Amino acid sequence: MKRNVGNVVKVTDGDTLKIRIKGIGIRDVRLLGVDTPEKYGKRECGAVLATQSMEELAPVGSTVVLLSDPSQADKDRYGRLLRYVERKGRDVGRAQIFTGHSKVYVFNNDPVRRTGNYRTAEKQAKNRGAGLWSTCWT
Repeated sequence: MKRNVGNVVKVTDGDTLKIRIKGIGIRDVRLLGVDTPEKYGKRECGAVLATQSMEELAPVGSTVVLLSDPSQADKDRYGRLLRYVERKGRDVGRAQIFTGHSKVYVFNNDPVRRTGNYRTAEKQAKNRGAGLWSTCWT
C-alpha cells in the first residue's frame, strides 16, 4: 500500500480532488469506491451539493492522507491517482456516502477493500433519506 501526505489545492467535484503531494507535486486524485453525480458535461442531479459536501470534508488547504488499495489500479484511464482520502483520521469517501452525497462504486466488478464498510454506510444514508437520497435518488 502506498501512503502519501498532501494538501488539497482544489475540489474538482464530489469524488475528485487536486492535491499537492509532498515530494511528488500536484496530482488529480479520484476517490476509490465512491461515485458522485457528474458536475461537468451533462450536469446530474445533486452534483453541486456533492461538490459542496466535499469542500466541507476536504477544504482547500487542508492536509490529507492518501492511501492506495493493492487490489486496485494505481491510476484510472484519465491518469488520476486512485486513492482513499483521509482527513483527521476520517475516511472522506465513506463520509460522502454516509451523508448521502455519494454512492458506492465498484469498477469492473472488482470491489475495493472498503466496499463492505461503504455499503453499510450507503444503506444507513438511504434509510435516513440523507442528502441526495431524498432529492435525486430512489
